[in-house]
Amino acid sequence: MISAGASEQGIYLLMSIPGNPLIDHLIRDGSLSVDDVSVLWTEHKISGKSLETLMLDAGIMDEDALLDLSARLRQCQTADPVQYMDSIQRLYPMIPLDVWEQCHSVPIHYDETISTLRVAMADVSDIQAQDLLMRHLPASTILSPVLSKKSSIISVLQGLYPPSNPMDVTQCAVGDKIINRFLHQIIVKAVEERTSDIHFQPEKFKIKVRCRKDGLLHTMQTFHTSFWQPLCIQLKILAAMDIAETRRPQDGRFSLLISGRTVDFRVSAHPTVYGENLVLRILDQQHSLIALEKLGYSAHNMANIRRILDKPEGLIILTGPTGSGKTTSLYSMLTTLDHEQINIMTLEEPIEYHVPNIRQSEVKEKSQFDFIAGMHSLLRQDPDVILIGEIRDEKTADMAIRAGMTGHRVLTTLHTVHALGTIYRLIELQVPISLLAGVLNGVVAQRLIRLLCSACKLPVHLEVDQAKDHNLWPQVDIFRAQGCPQCGFSGYHGRKAIAEVMVMDADIEALILDRAPHHALQRALTDKGFRSMHDDATEAVIRGETSLSEIHRVMGSL
Repeated sequence: MISAGASEQGIYLLMSIPGNPLIDHLIRDGSLSVDDVSVLWTEHKISGKSLETLMLDAGIMDEDALLDLSARLRQCQTADPVQYMDSIQRLYPMIPLDVWEQCHSVPIHYDETISTLRVAMADVSDIQAQDLLMRHLPASTILSPVLSKKSSIISVLQGLYPPSNPMDVTQCAVGDKIINRFLHQIIVKAVEERTSDIHFQPEKFKIKVRCRKDGLLHTMQTFHTSFWQPLCIQLKILAAMDIAETRRPQDGRFSLLISGRTVDFRVSAHPTVYGENLVLRILDQQHSLIALEKLGYSAHNMANIRRILDKPEGLIILTGPTGSGKTTSLYSMLTTLDHEQINIMTLEEPIEYHVPNIRQSEVKEKSQFDFIAGMHSLLRQDPDVILIGEIRDEKTADMAIRAGMTGHRVLTTLHTVHALGTIYRLIELQVPISLLAGVLNGVVAQRLIRLLCSACKLPVHLEVDQAKDHNLWPQVDIFRAQGCPQCGFSGYHGRKAIAEVMVMDADIEALILDRAPHHALQRALTDKGFRSMHDDATEAVIRGETSLSEIHRVMGSL
């Protein structure tokens, strides 16, 4: 079926595209237009990437949805190769590893009675790949393909290569190959272990390499300072920074292809007494862009977040300290909006993640395209939703408030400790109370807590008095961290958000206009069902998701 709004060029090009059940289905159900397909096909011819890969890159669907739909249309089974690691380790030597890589496949089961090899493939319709695999197998073998996610297959294949020994850089002659190999080892390991930052920290005689995982820094490697200058230069060249400048801060970016996907890195260089300190922020969209419902918000908080997101105009603020997940939450909220029918635009400094179907702009202070110039220009672009990276000063606050007053939905961040503190912080930034009461829809204050490893967490029985001391009455059974190989002996695996959500209404606005004291506002919110972040943290402990010590680390005592 061809839509009435399709361009003549799109229709002509569609007629020349070979039949593809997936594309045909997406056109029929309205997920793709004829023009969308023509764009995808043109990009396919230019880049050589498959249509499925391009749909993932464009954000048309995620990998899980693509797998489910492809399996349904092809009427084939699916498998997660990660669950077959023992079999894969035993079976993969049947075919050279580079052939498995070339075919984006891994063996997951072999039935000797009927000589059938079950193979997980990224594309079960790839006859050429199946033929190539069969050339390395006995003629009597039957190949039984099942569909798997390409990213899972690539991850498994990388794990099959023998680990390279850590380099003793003190014994190496410094050369480009040595530097590149050493740097590549550090970066790939950090990405695979899902760390958020890599720190290269110079000290008196050594450079310490530390990675931040689940909010905490862990030392990965240490090497002598004699190796730091060429390594630092290589990093600065990658990030397009001035290698001759060592006495002032610099920022840069670069991208690398890791595990079959592009990973972005933001680099910051800062002069210290022992040399330049470099920090790489890892911007891995596969792990960083998370669906809103997977961030860990409680059902109560999720319902309130959706309430404030549904309002067609006004200001929504996320607040919390650095590293509390505000930016990730903002992007997750944006992806829930209907980008087909509304115009979503952003002003950020810097842009951390490139999000499909959203117009993003990077502003720079002390440049011709600073925040004020960017905001004036953006408002002439007919936006429905505006994301402002952060309210930093009076001018930013004023523009955000006025955008919310003129029919726009504005999402932004602010640094305060709790949700209610946002009111007083905005007043400090010279926002008139009369405007604030009418334009602020709600505030989400949050922190990130580590989740206990489900494989090794241990139950702890609290005496009644202990439970009361921690506001856990009448709960007396909780869990604590232990540590096992599955969690790297940390006792924790993954993180979630704990939050408090302040929803504005006429009663709260009236109290703000009357300049009611803090305790009166707090009481009014509580009467309306407001749950504090401490309440949310307590529930996480009671459910066995985290430990008392983790809550104490992040927030203090319950």
